[in-house]
This record gives sequence, structure tokens and C-alpha cells, in this order.
Amino acid sequence: HVRTWVDYAIEHGVQQLHLLVKRNITCELPQSHSLFNFDLLVKRNSTCELPRSLFSCGSLEVLELSGKIVLDCPPSVHLPNLKHLYLKKIKYANDDSFHRLLIGSPNLLRLHVLNRPYNNVNFILNNPTLEYLDIDNQVQDARFCEVQINAPSLKFLILNIPNCHDFSVRKATNVVEANVNLFELYQLNVDDCIVKLLKALPNVRNLALSYNKSLSFASANDLPIYNNLSRLQLEVKCCNSHLLPILLENSPNLENLILKSCWTESVNVPKCLKSHLRTISLRQFKGLEHELKLITYMLKNAKVLQRMDILSGSSSYKKKFRILNKLFELPRASSTDTHIISLPLPVKKFRLALDSFDDSIHFHVSSWICYAVDHGVEELELLLLFRKPFELPRRFFGCKSLKIVTLYGDIVLNCPSFVHLPNLKDLRLGSKLCSNEDSFHSLLTGIPNLITFFIGRVRRDDVTTINICHPRLLFFCIQNKVPFPFKIEIDAPSLKCLSFFDGSGQDSLTTNIVKATFDLSEHKQQADEHDSRGHLLTELPRVQSLLVRHTKVQSLRFGFSLPMLNILRALQFDVKCCKWHILPRLLESAPNLEKLSLHKVDTDGPHELCCWTEPPHVPKCLESCLRIIYLVKFKSWEHDLEFVQFFLKNAKVLEKMGILTGLLDLAENSRILKKFSVLPRGSSNEN
Repeated sequence: HVRTWVDYAIEHGVQQLHLLVKRNITCELPQSHSLFNFDLLVKRNSTCELPRSLFSCGSLEVLELSGKIVLDCPPSVHLPNLKHLYLKKIKYANDDSFHRLLIGSPNLLRLHVLNRPYNNVNFILNNPTLEYLDIDNQVQDARFCEVQINAPSLKFLILNIPNCHDFSVRKATNVVEANVNLFELYQLNVDDCIVKLLKALPNVRNLALSYNKSLSFASANDLPIYNNLSRLQLEVKCCNSHLLPILLENSPNLENLILKSCWTESVNVPKCLKSHLRTISLRQFKGLEHELKLITYMLKNAKVLQRMDILSGSSSYKKKFRILNKLFELPRASSTDTHIISLPLPVKKFRLALDSFDDSIHFHVSSWICYAVDHGVEELELLLLFRKPFELPRRFFGCKSLKIVTLYGDIVLNCPSFVHLPNLKDLRLGSKLCSNEDSFHSLLTGIPNLITFFIGRVRRDDVTTINICHPRLLFFCIQNKVPFPFKIEIDAPSLKCLSFFDGSGQDSLTTNIVKATFDLSEHKQQADEHDSRGHLLTELPRVQSLLVRHTKVQSLRFGFSLPMLNILRALQFDVKCCKWHILPRLLESAPNLEKLSLHKVDTDGPHELCCWTEPPHVPKCLESCLRIIYLVKFKSWEHDLEFVQFFLKNAKVLEKMGILTGLLDLAENSRILKKFSVLPRGSSNEN
């Protein structure tokens, strides 16, 4: 089968072929309308040899080979349109295979090679068009590994060849970014190897170099002048390197320097220190003597230095402060900001779930939150179950980096008078709202760009009126499980989606909502009162999609006039009580309704209490717009048949009616279908 699939791809002009071969399932590849992408994951026990026809596919532009594949190229390879080549942990039949593949790809632009640890192969590259090269060659035995690069068009060079016997780069004058790791280089003349590499990169702008051998070349005359070099990262393991002073001397426009190395002072101050070098980052700083000499030299001679970051490898705060005190005593030529930090990366996401009866933990939680805020946290999620409610630290309310906040559990928002969360767009509160209504108002006022707001009230709080007044809020959801009355007022002119679950009290809304959900299932309504939630429908004249759910046994009673919902296109009505007199009123108020979904929820009472009463006249939407009807949990009871008969007879443009019984008995479903199928219908399009 695999042979047929790949053969089909090649014959139909495949442009991208991604082949990953793993273990356990045996398969073979083939000898050879347009198919642009073909991804294939194969599992087999032994290695897989590629078909000869693959090496003459004229349409192929991207080729990725990964896993248990043997690359055994024929003498002639013709891939004229191949531009991107990825070789990941495959096996090479011989050195000629890799060489032939590149020779047969005259327009190759991008090459990625990830070699196996036990796969010794020489990478000889002579390619005039190659622009991006990434070789990760972590072989075990370096005695047989050779890397030679001759690519005059190369712009980006990434080499991780820690074990290599012979290495050289020629004609790479167009390289603008290079990252080369030569740790464990086995070449006899290491000086000559690294000098040739640096000479081949005269126009590099961003250079990262790692090696662990001692270099002994004498002066800056051995290297070219790097006028374009603005960022240099150097990692050296030996303790007598002379390369850094020489690179500084030959890089007059260097602006950023990152070091993980030792230091030998230069006789003359490099030009870049006097005029351009603005930032220095020292990594894995331990406070050793040669490290302090390096910092002393830099602070003394860097005339325009703006920032020096020292990244300490120690977790001891006492040691960091001792180092900091030493640094403060060093003379400096510019007003440098000196920072000692443990980790260079900011905190993007902070999540804490904690259940504790120890009130003393509050202090530590506040410290952790403050640390996240100080390090640019963007997503904050807290689930705290405490004996005593936890108050968020004041620093939280001024965090400019926060974008998403989720708070659940025993958390109270005691907001200050001034809240500034300018980038917060998603706020979810599943805890006590606020200590008072003023705090809640301060919170919303301080979030000018809020888009999504969720409130889940599970415990009683001191907020009796929830006033949602926000000009940019698009999505609002409130879920109330507190059996105490409250008032909610919504004034959000941009609001597009409203979800309302349960509710006790009085409400007012804006009129721009296009999608709304009302779940009135938990509302405890007295037998002689009108539904206090129902009047919300009067304030949704622009709604396009509406879901109303009421699963209590009591009937729905709406003692008010519904507005014309002229824009309403989709209505879903979920009911447990089958006294559906509200449904005709909704249909009459929605003249342009196109889709109706009615979900019956099983009742515990007798079925004779359920009924369907035809409206005095047919709603307009049935005669002109209603095209789709879905009925869920409908069976063949008398009131069900009456309901279906009314819609089939009066829906003039109905195209589809779907009926889901929820029964597993095929015979019963067939009997119900037979009953429904003989009912008269007013549309010729219905199926």
C-alpha cells in the first residue's frame, strides 16, 4: 500500500514530501491532477531504502527524510526544483550518496542535517545557490568525520559539530549570521581552523562561537576587520584565550557582547569600547579573579556602555550580594546599570494550585505572585483553597504585562482605588468577586482593553449589584449558583456574546448583543410569579443566535411583550416542561428565522401533562425563511406528532428536518419514522 501511495504522489506532481520511518510495521517504498503535499509516517522493523524514481522527481520542492531510512543515491540525481532539504537521523550508504544528492539539486536554498551519534559520514558541500545551512553532527567517533563547506551564496550558517576531525569553510563572504560550536575539535592545527573560519566571515553581523582549545595566534592582523559585526557571543572553556581582545579590536561597531569565557587584557583599548559597545551580558558568572578583571576592564574603558547584565550561576542570594558589593566598588567610565540575575528569561505563564489550612502560606503566595509580576508574566492562573480568604498583593493591580488572568477558590479582590492592567484581555473569576462594589468598579475601570469576562459565583459575597459598564467588552458570561438575589446591570455597547446561567434578581442589558445564552434551569420561581429572567429577551433586538434553556418542571410564564427579533437567524429552545406556549411567541417575533432546534428534556411527570397548542395563525418565518429544524428527544407520542405535523404542514421553504429520538431500539425508531413520514407537508424541498 505504501508503495502505491508514494508512487501516486510522484506521478501526480508532488511538491512536498515528508517521510518518517519508525519501527514495528514492515513496508517498502515504490520505484516512482497535482499533489502538492504528501506526509507519510511508516513503522517498520528494518531500515528502508528509497526508490530510484524519487531521485528524478522534477516537481519536488521540499524533501524531508527522517528515521530508519537508507540514503543510497544512484550515480545520476536530477531534482531541478528542490529548494528545501531536511535529513534527520537517517543512514547514509556512503559519502558519495550525500555528495550526489547535493550535486543533483542545483537550486537548493536550504539544508538541514541532523546526524546520528553512530553515523560517521563526511559532509562535503559545494553548492553555489545554498543560502541557509544547519548541520548538527553529534557523532561518537570524530576520527572519521569531516565537514567542508564551499557555498558562496550562504547567508545563515549554523554548525554544531562538537566532534569533528577536519573542518573548513571557504567563500562565505555573504554570511550575515553564524553560530558555530567546535567544542572537541580534533584537528591538529586548531588555530588554523578557527582563523580560516573567521577569515571566511568578513561581513558577519551576528556571530556566536564556542570552542575549548587554546589559541596562540599573536595579533589582530591575523583576522579581517568586522565593520558589520554588531553582536558577538563567545564561549571558551580554556583559560588562556587571546581571541576576545583581538575580536574586540577588529570589531569597531560592536554593540552587544555576550561572554562565557576567561579574559586576557589587551594592551590597547579596542575602538568599539570607546564609541559603540552599549550592552554586555556575562553568563555563568562565579566571581572568580579573571572574571572580575574582565568586568573591571570593561567598566573602566566602555565609554558609552548603557547596561551590563551579569547572570550568576549561583542560587545563593548572599553570594550574589557579595558579588554585587564588589562590582559597585569598581570604577566605571559611564553611568552603567549593573544587574545580577539568576535567569535571563522572563516568566510568561504562572500557574499555582494550592490547598492549605496554614494561614502563614499567604505570605509566600504573595511573594511568588510578585516575582511573576516583576518578571513580565502574561498568563496568571490561581486555584487557592484556604481557610482564610487570600488577598491579592497590590502589585498585581499594576501589572502592565498581564494578558490572561484566571482566579478560582478562596480569593478576594480588594482592589485599590487605582487599577492599571492595560494589556489584560481575558479575565475569569471563579471566586468571591470583590470586597465591595467600589472594588469591582475600580477593577473594570482599570482594564480598558478587556474583551472576555467570565464570572462564576459559587459563594456569597458583599456585591449585591454587578454593574458591567465597559466600552470594549465583546464576550460576557455569568454563572450564578448563589441562592441570594442580586442585581446585574450591563452597559457594554460592543458586547457581541452573552451567556447567562441561572440568575436571581433584576437585570438590564444593552442592545448590541448578537449571540446570547440564557440558562434559567436553577431559578426558583414561585407558582404565581412571572419569570424574572424572561424580560431580558426584550432587550435583545439585534441578537442573531439565541439559546434559551429551562429544565424546571414549572411552565414558562412571560408576562411581557417580546420585541421584534428581526435579525435572529438561529434559535435553540431547551425545555423540560412541554407547555410550549412561549415558542409560538418567539417564532412570531423572529420573522427571518432560518434554523430552529428544539431539545426536549425528559420529564419525571406523566406524559399527559405535555401538550402542543397550535397558534391562532402561522408565524411568518415558517412561510418564508425557516429552512432547517432539529428535534431532539422526540418520540411518537400524540403531542409530538401534533408538533411535527404543524411544522411540516406550514413550513413552506423547509429543506431539512432532523429528528433524534435518543432510542437504541431500531424497531422502535423505524416505527416512529414510519409515523412521521406519512404526515402531510407544505414544502417540496424537505427531506
